[in-house]
Amino acid sequence: MAAIGIDFGTTYSGVTIYRNGLAENVTFEGGCDTSESVVLFDGEQEPKCGKNATCVMTTNSANVVFDFKRMIGRRPDDPNLDPLSNNWPFAVHIENGKFKVEVTDQGERKLYTPEEIAGIYLKYLKEMTLRQLKETPIETVVVGVPASYLAAERMATKEACDYAGLPNVTLIKEPVAAILSKSCDLSEEGKHYLVFDFGGGTFDVSIVRIESRVFSVICIDGDSHLGGRDIDNALCDHVRKKFEEHNKIKLELDRENMIRIRLECEKIKRRLSEAEKSDIYISNFHNEIPLKMTITRALFERITESIYQRTLEITRRIMRTANMTHENIDKVLLVGGSTRIPRVKTLLSDEFGAEKISNILHPDLAVMHGAARYADHLCRRERNLFSDRLISDVQPHAIGLKAENGKFCRLIEPNTTLPVSVIRYGSTTRENQSQVTISVYEGTNELAESCHFLGTVTIDGIPNAKPGVPVIRIQMNIDNSGILKVTANLEGHDRKGELELDVSETVNARTFEMS
Repeated sequence: MAAIGIDFGTTYSGVTIYRNGLAENVTFEGGCDTSESVVLFDGEQEPKCGKNATCVMTTNSANVVFDFKRMIGRRPDDPNLDPLSNNWPFAVHIENGKFKVEVTDQGERKLYTPEEIAGIYLKYLKEMTLRQLKETPIETVVVGVPASYLAAERMATKEACDYAGLPNVTLIKEPVAAILSKSCDLSEEGKHYLVFDFGGGTFDVSIVRIESRVFSVICIDGDSHLGGRDIDNALCDHVRKKFEEHNKIKLELDRENMIRIRLECEKIKRRLSEAEKSDIYISNFHNEIPLKMTITRALFERITESIYQRTLEITRRIMRTANMTHENIDKVLLVGGSTRIPRVKTLLSDEFGAEKISNILHPDLAVMHGAARYADHLCRRERNLFSDRLISDVQPHAIGLKAENGKFCRLIEPNTTLPVSVIRYGSTTRENQSQVTISVYEGTNELAESCHFLGTVTIDGIPNAKPGVPVIRIQMNIDNSGILKVTANLEGHDRKGELELDVSETVNARTFEMS
């Protein structure tokens, strides 16, 4: 039996296998440890994924889908998705309040949800893993997700895993997985680590303390729509604008050229992590006019500076939230491919001191290594080989109730250490009101309807009374596993309502008004 860890990334993904006490990476096309997070519908019976999809991106661009991790679990009115759609060569529609990606598959127009496309890609990762495992079955799977994900996004990831047929799936926050990959080297008691995870599509920052051999998450923050893809898009926009200015034209890019310019800008970004300048050249880019341009590292940094500053703002915010100073941080651990950018390291060195910046974690492989290690931990715990906790986690977002005036009343604050239990009291608002429905939400907005709906607790059969007289005791608990239990009791009577769900994996739903 094997335990596997998956780093399901926006731009690249990878899998680590843990069996017989040894870790090994799944090898993809070209002998690589990671695979492009891309799906191609080319008319064959099975869609192509990874390198087999990217190699034909410019010739079949309308049917090549990427960035699906940025869409899963998101509401169609999410403002973060508007600027992204301008750089997608594939068509996206909204049907019944959900995103649908349009492709031509086997000669037919088909619509897929982002979760279905993610499931197709995760199935490909599973098949590549089984090929390497040969006769060894998969026992447990741990998948890394951004620490800043809401419950709806985590549930969407779980749905994609179910679609792929992955067994016994557990989700782990990516920064936590990354630090677990080097737990033997980061085991000094009382040390505080700031994990700076800047990937292809998301940015997370976490503060972790080592206590009694347990990795205790103190605080997490981040932006699930801030990553290397935004750097690519900023560079693409600059290159397009300069081409228009130089040739005095208004450019209307077709799908093929959108892909061509994006692929070139990705290459430029990587080259400029090593070189001081790099050239971009695309023949017959527009009306037989080639695109020729030199991008220096200094220019690249000016174009993308606002993105790096945003990561720094979030890092400073988590320090304030944790009530910590730079002196309290022993090491800053870099994770994610975007931390290779020299400007990122310079900003962090200026902020914390160069001596605290550590490259001990592998930017591309740390999450999948740590996820596999945690999967192995879960397997051994299941077999009663030991019962030690490896992680002490926090609830990333506020959880609360919808008040009568529509506002979001927080009961559990962000970054509350698990387990947690809180009690509040409520009552009826109308005379002889026989039923009360309590709506539970997750989020940060002042209005409940702008947060993410989790579920309801209903009490029926309330005896006739004036408003405010019945006493309803509301208790909210979240255990170490992220299971939320909300109970409402009518004091002095046997009337009770209850809601139990996994807030780390629950689905987003529509708002219900309080009765």
